[in-house]
Amino acid sequence: MDLLLDDAENEYAELGAESDKEIPQKDCVLFIIDAHERMTRRSHGEPSPFMQALRGVINTMQDRILTGDNDMFGVLLYGTKKAQVPNDHQGFPHIFLLQELDLPSAESISKLNRLLESKEDPAFGHLEAHSSETCDFSNVLWVTSMIFNTSKQAKQTRRRAYIITDNDRCPCMGGAFLLLSTSTGHV
Repeated sequence: MDLLLDDAENEYAELGAESDKEIPQKDCVLFIIDAHERMTRRSHGEPSPFMQALRGVINTMQDRILTGDNDMFGVLLYGTKKAQVPNDHQGFPHIFLLQELDLPSAESISKLNRLLESKEDPAFGHLEAHSSETCDFSNVLWVTSMIFNTSKQAKQTRRRAYIITDNDRCPCMGGAFLLLSTSTGHV
């Protein structure tokens, strides 16, 4: 009963109730899509995993427009031949920011649709499976953090990152994992 609580405890209860109201209701979603060449291969007449990932992003953005949510979306690719990261930072090869964090719009959806429908290789390119170059996944996570922390619009939002790949191996292990698996013959 409230009668048994002293003033200090009631004061803290009121503060807790106020802080509950400040939980951000907007989402800031970054789709991190594997753009290695193997993701572009079709199997059994189905669209490639890369195209399926883009289609999923487009559908999600369209749903949010229809529901009137003010959530923001961005698309970050890794495993690309070219690099492009926010603020033109250098030192992050094979990572390409396809779409900056922003509210979904007809223009942003149209840009992704053009990429889906294009028969030409995209400007960012795909790293080939047997390439000597690799994409360090720790750099992908670092760039993700940069995107969330430098975006003024991402402040006061729930930040979410979705990694989409067809590679079942943990990309975080990188070269050490591959070296171990080749030396022991086990994965």
